[in-house]
Amino acid sequence: MRKLQQRLLSIVCAALLACYTLTAGAEDWQAEFDGLLLNAQFIDGSRDKPVFLIVHGTGGHHGMEIIHHLQTLLQESDLASLAITQSLGITDRKGFFDCRNNPLRHGQADPLAEISYWYQQLRAKGWSKIILVGHSRGASQIALLRQTAPEADTSALVLLAPMTWQAEQVAADYEAFYGEPLALVLAQAQQAQAKNKALLGPVGFLTCGKIMVTPAAFQSFYEAEPEKNTPALIANVDLPTLVYIGSEDELTVGMEAQIDNLNNSNITLTTIDGADHFLRDLHLEDVVEHLLEHLP
Repeated sequence: MRKLQQRLLSIVCAALLACYTLTAGAEDWQAEFDGLLLNAQFIDGSRDKPVFLIVHGTGGHHGMEIIHHLQTLLQESDLASLAITQSLGITDRKGFFDCRNNPLRHGQADPLAEISYWYQQLRAKGWSKIILVGHSRGASQIALLRQTAPEADTSALVLLAPMTWQAEQVAADYEAFYGEPLALVLAQAQQAQAKNKALLGPVGFLTCGKIMVTPAAFQSFYEAEPEKNTPALIANVDLPTLVYIGSEDELTVGMEAQIDNLNNSNITLTTIDGADHFLRDLHLEDVVEHLLEHLP
C-alpha cells in the first residue's frame, strides 16, 4: 500500500508540472462569494447546446492538465464550459493548493456552496441546460451536491475517475503510510475540536505528509460523513450519469462491481483501456467522443 501511496504522490507531482496557458477564446471569470474572491475560466459555445460546469479534484485548479484539455476538446465541438477553481478557504486562489505551507482549513463538503454559486451564475446568464462534470474528489462532490440540493434543470452528471471510499481500507492505508492508527488521530482531532483548538498537528493528511489542519477539516476528510464513496452517492440518481474510469487507475478499484450492484439504468459506466487516474491525452479524447455520443 505504501507503493500505491507513493505512486499517487508521483502522479500528483507530475500533474503539478502540467499547467497550461489560457485557451484561445477563454474568459477569466472572478466573483466575490462568502468573503472570498473566486476564479474560473469560461469558454463560450452554442446556445443550442448544454454548458458544462467542471469541478477539479483534490487541491487542483481550473488550469490543470485534465481540466484544460477537457475544455479544449469541448470547445472543438462548439460546447461551452465553465471550469472553476475551488477557493479551499483562500481568496483569489490560483494554481495547486500548497498543503505543506498552508494550514488546511476546508472540509470535504465545503466547496459545494461555491459549486452551487457558479451553477446559479450560469443560470442567470441564460443557460438552461447545465451538465455537471467532476474529476476524482470533484466527482464525488458534484454527486453529493446533486443528492443534497438537486437542481431540476441539471441535464446530466459526468464523473471522471470518481472516488471510491471504504472506511476500513482508508484506515489501513493511513496506518501503512503514516505508521499510526487513524482512529487515534481522529480521537485527537475530536478532542482538539472539543477544546476549541484552532489547529491540529502536524498530522499525516492525504498525500501532503504531516501538516497543520483544523480539527474539523481532518474529521471531514477521514470520517464516514459526509459520504465520500461515489457509488453510494449515485445509488438512486434520477438523471443520466456517465462514469468514466481508466483500466490502470488504482484509485477506482472496485468501481465496476459497486456500480453493477446498484442496478440503476440511469448510470453508464465506461472503462477507458490503458488510462490512469488523469485520463491523459488520447484517453480523454476517447472520453469526450463517447460523451458526445451519449449527451441527453
